[in-house]
Amino acid sequence: MERELDGCVVEENWVSTAGYAGRSMNTFDATTGHWNQMWVDNAGQPLFLEGGLESGSMVMRGRRFFPNTGNPVTTVDDHITWTAITPDSVGQLWLLGINEAPPSPSFDGQYRRVARVTPLSEVHLENMLKLSRMG
Repeated sequence: MERELDGCVVEENWVSTAGYAGRSMNTFDATTGHWNQMWVDNAGQPLFLEGGLESGSMVMRGRRFFPNTGNPVTTVDDHITWTAITPDSVGQLWLLGINEAPPSPSFDGQYRRVARVTPLSEVHLENMLKLSRMG
C-alpha cells in the first residue's frame, strides 16, 4: 500500500499465492468525511465501497447487483472490516449478505506488508473511473 496526495489517497496492490490479483484506489472525501474504495481484480470484477473508522477499525460497505436470466436480480451487500494487528499486518473480515439475508463471513484473513509495490497505471485508473461512473 502507498499513501499519496497528503494522505488523501491510498493505493493497494494485492496478489495471492495462486496468482489472483487486484488493485484498489482508496480516496478520502473531505466533504463527507468518508473513505471511498474502487477495487478491481484480474477477472474484471469491480467493487465500490464507502465507510470510515469505527471503534479503531476501517469499516466499509457497498452493494452489488447481478442480473440473472429469467430470475430477479441478485443483490450482494458487502461489509468489510480491516483491523491493524501489527504495524506491518492487518486482519480483514468480509461479510456478505445475499438478497437481504443476514450477512455471513465470506473471508477472514490476514495481510502483511511486502517490500515491492507496483504502482497503479494511468490506464488502470481510467478504467476504474469509467466503471465507477457506470454504477
